[in-house]
Amino acid sequence: MNKFMEMQAFVAVVNNGSFVAAAEALNTSKAAISRQISELEQRLGVRLLHRTTRKLSMTDEGQLFYVRCTDLLQGLDEAESELNFRTGEAQGQIRISAPVTFGITHLASLWGMFLQQHPKVSMEVTLSDRTVDLVEDGFDLAVRIARTTHPTFVARKLATTKIILCASPGYLAQRGTPQKPQDLIDHNVISYTYWSSKDEWEFTDVNGKTEVVKTKSRLHANSGDTCMAAALQDQGIILQPDFLVYEALRTGKLVQLLMQYETAELGIYAVYASRRQLPLKLRYLIDFLVDKFRKPSWYAAASELCD
Repeated sequence: MNKFMEMQAFVAVVNNGSFVAAAEALNTSKAAISRQISELEQRLGVRLLHRTTRKLSMTDEGQLFYVRCTDLLQGLDEAESELNFRTGEAQGQIRISAPVTFGITHLASLWGMFLQQHPKVSMEVTLSDRTVDLVEDGFDLAVRIARTTHPTFVARKLATTKIILCASPGYLAQRGTPQKPQDLIDHNVISYTYWSSKDEWEFTDVNGKTEVVKTKSRLHANSGDTCMAAALQDQGIILQPDFLVYEALRTGKLVQLLMQYETAELGIYAVYASRRQLPLKLRYLIDFLVDKFRKPSWYAAASELCD
């Protein structure tokens, strides 16, 4: 057991960059971590870490030992995961990253339901529209909205979302209703900062011809909610996903524009690092999300609008 704790302490120090951060990660004291590293180096007869007041780095021997320790600890985690799978009980913490608006409007109510089903599971949910690095940032799962997913990771599709061009009746009364994509050049638009195409909005006509319009944004925002709030205040035209605007469209607060043109359709994915020895807690969570998004609420609203 002492050898295991020493290896765990060593890996935690390397991964977290300091003795203090390693102690916090392992819920112990800095003194305990320091003692375990010293005992480990003394037992092995080699120095594993270079220590200065400003920097911590591994020796050549430390780098070799780190690789071995990581493999052993990962193997133990996989053995526990396999045992948990056989007993059918998920446990442990899941770190999740999700987009802000989608996380609030369509995911927030689901976490409690999942935790009720799995009482030995805990969660840490971080909302950000920034694309996180699952490995570097230490997330088990990310919910992402994109055309495609990164080939390095595994992605399970939860749903699709249509990007809708719309504006308020008040704005259209003031500025007129655009009839073709190029008309947008003369309109106020409200842009979402994280669109991959930035201010170039793309439309496809009934013949399959694509037209790209370089818009002039009056407001840039890294929040879809902010974009929609400005549109509801008659400030301009937005291009936002249906899961955000569907209720405003249904109640007439927003009006869909250029319906004869196709706009982008994005996938909503659960993204994780690897299929290999997927922990039971994560397997259950992914299956849970797939089930909950079989018939998203905005699909029903879209059908209602079409009728």
